[in-house]
Amino acid sequence: MPESGFKQDLDGQISIARRTIAELMERATATTGSGAEEAIANRINEQQDRLDKLLKQREAMDSDRVLHPQPSRRQDD
Repeated sequence: MPESGFKQDLDGQISIARRTIAELMERATATTGSGAEEAIANRINEQQDRLDKLLKQREAMDSDRVLHPQPSRRQDD
């Protein structure tokens, strides 16, 4: 099922974005200097925007599945 592969890929991207944000937050707490802090803050904002977009895609997939469920396949015995 192609949708399942896309869903797994999307979940993987969401996981990566979350980890990246966490790493950037750790780096931000250890960094001093306005230039470096600003650069890290910009990266955090970019990653948060990416994460928000991915989560909206994932939510839309789940909503579509609820609105248009796939008929269950029965196996003939």
